[in-house]
Amino acid sequence: MATGDRAMFPVLLLIFSSISGFSVVNCVTDPSDVQALQVLYTSLNSPSQLTNWKNGGGDPCGESWKGITCERSAVVSIDISDSGVSGTLGYLLSDLMSLRNWMLAETASMTHFHINCHRISQACTDSL
Repeated sequence: MATGDRAMFPVLLLIFSSISGFSVVNCVTDPSDVQALQVLYTSLNSPSQLTNWKNGGGDPCGESWKGITCERSAVVSIDISDSGVSGTLGYLLSDLMSLRNWMLAETASMTHFHINCHRISQACTDSL
């Protein structure tokens, strides 16, 4: 391939991707983790203080959603303790299969919360 041809490759790739709908963007986060976080975000009334979080689409690991820590493609930690959010917990928490740590906002009635839902069937509910 000649030097001029190499220079045209990115331009041709851009044209091809815009015409065909092909995307060169690589989603990093496991799709079930993304969906679980979107449901959580909506259940918390979509608070603006959770920067980069989205109701639809998005990539928590690739876009550095506030309070989310990932290992490879899995969400392993959620820390929203300083965000002042309120609401319910959503209904897909059990889909966060690699989640090890979850820090919730401190309230007058609850200061610590720990539950292991991954191996319990229908024992975890979406609200406290």
